[in-house]
Amino acid sequence: MARYVLEGEWSGYSSSQRRVVHRETINERRRARYEGRGRLFAVRFTDGTMLELSVRPVRRGEKVETLLGYGSLICEAEASTATCFQVRPITSDEEAA
Repeated sequence: MARYVLEGEWSGYSSSQRRVVHRETINERRRARYEGRGRLFAVRFTDGTMLELSVRPVRRGEKVETLLGYGSLICEAEASTATCFQVRPITSDEEAA
C-alpha cells in the first residue's frame, strides 16, 4: 500500500515566517481527499494567515519526521466540503468554558 506525506505549512505574517508546522504519513484513501479539482488545500485563520496543505509520495527509504501540531484541525477541515476552511474567532463565552 502506498504511503504519502501530508504537510501543513503556516504562511506567517511575512514570507520569512513560513514554516512546516504539521507533517504525518497518510494512506491512499485519505490522500484522495486532496486530489482533483475542488478539494481541500488550505485552512485560513481569521488573522489572515494560512495553513497550506500539500501531499506527496513518501520517497523510498525516507523516514518521515512526524509533527502533529494541527491534526485535529486538519481532520475537521477534511470533513468539510470547502476547498478553504475558515477558522472562526473564539468568542468570550467559549474562552470561559
